[in-house]
Parts: sequence; structure tokens; C-alpha cells
Amino acid sequence: MRLSLREKPVLKSVVYTLVCLGILLFSYSFLPAIRIFANTPTLLVAVVSSLAFFEGAKYASFFALIFSVIETVVIGTNTLIFPLFYTVFAIVCTWLFESFFVRNYFAWLCYTLGGLLIHAILSLFAPVSNWEIGAGAIVLENTLPSFAMSAVLSLLIYPIFKSLKVKTDK
Repeated sequence: MRLSLREKPVLKSVVYTLVCLGILLFSYSFLPAIRIFANTPTLLVAVVSSLAFFEGAKYASFFALIFSVIETVVIGTNTLIFPLFYTVFAIVCTWLFESFFVRNYFAWLCYTLGGLLIHAILSLFAPVSNWEIGAGAIVLENTLPSFAMSAVLSLLIYPIFKSLKVKTDK
């Protein structure tokens, strides 16, 4: 099947939208529903990093903004901090990939782990500032297990987006 050049960006956007929605549903609906893990992973950081790696700033920043707003509405956190974080993260990742660092799996993994670490630090502020629980307890009970699970599950995001890039560019 041949696609015209006008249809290709629309098809690529639809495919990435469906995959991002699937990943959000997996991390915020499926995993909590099966009750194997007590914490929810943050997979949107790996998605944004993958989009910055494979597609550049246009796709990465757009999907970062849209899906971070959806994520904050779903989990009920601050609707300003995380969309700003994801958008800035997408722009910084794209700049690092395009400027002076190499484009390979190790660089993607480093940016993803760095983004997960920053996201984990940002997620500490709301519970601690509300005096719900101490920072040490939050780190041990929520942040570290969520970070570890996010890091492991993020390893699966790279091959998914690599195959999508190959399929949608044909």
C-alpha cells in the first residue's frame, strides 16, 4: 500500500497517539487492576525520550504536552508542574540528541533514567508539603519501587518506538 506524503504525517500521528494511549492505559489501568505491584510506573518519560530520539522536537514536545495533561488528570496531581516538566524534557532531549551527543540506545537510556529521576523528585513535593508523611517514608514506600518498576518497563518502550519508526517511514 502506498501512501502520499500528505497522508504520512497524519498516519504517523494517529499511530503514535494510539500507542501512547495504550501505554497510559497499561500503566495507569491494567497494572493497578491486576494488583501485582503497589505502585504505578511512569512510562511517559520513556515515551517522550523515544519520540525525541526517533522523531525530533515536533512530535516529542506535542505528545509530551498532550499526554502529560492526560496523565495529570488521570492521577490527580498538579496540572502545571508535570506538563511543564515533560515539555521541557522533550525539548532538552531533542537538543541533546541533535547537538553534540551520539544517537544510540545508551544515550536514550541515560536520558530516560535521568528523566525518571527528576520525575521521582518532583513527585515527592506534593505529599511532603501537605505534611501527609515524611520524605524518608515516601522514598522507601513509593518513590524507589515506582522508579525501579518504571526503569525496567521503560526498556520495552525503545524497541516499540524503533519498530514504529521503521513501519511508519516506509
